[in-house]
Amino acid sequence: ALANGSCDFPGKPDATHRNTHWRGIAAGNTFGFGPDCQYVGALKQDAGILDRFTMLHWDYDERLELELAPGDTTRRVQELRAKARAAGLRVVISPRASIGARALQAVGMTQNQALEALIFAKLSTQDRRTLEA
Repeated sequence: ALANGSCDFPGKPDATHRNTHWRGIAAGNTFGFGPDCQYVGALKQDAGILDRFTMLHWDYDERLELELAPGDTTRRVQELRAKARAAGLRVVISPRASIGARALQAVGMTQNQALEALIFAKLSTQDRRTLEA
């Protein structure tokens, strides 16, 4: 259906043709090469499937992240994310950390407690040392 523009369905005598206005978009955490240390449940995709897609890297929109969770905690999360990338750490520090930290702070946690629960508690000892340095 992706490559040929039409697809056969049971009970239909003729192929159903793709609408000219249709656009397919798929998203994932990996590029289809199977599991790694971050995404152990990822399945390796067949080369024929991968050949039908254009792969784009789409990073976090940090301006949107600040709009969703404004404040110093989100800036700190973004700093930690940048530091992790610069150090080559294989960790995920997503906008969920910013949004979650804001929610935890709203019920009384400090910034440090929220970041401990959402980021630091999930890191190896070495990765934690790198981010805290």
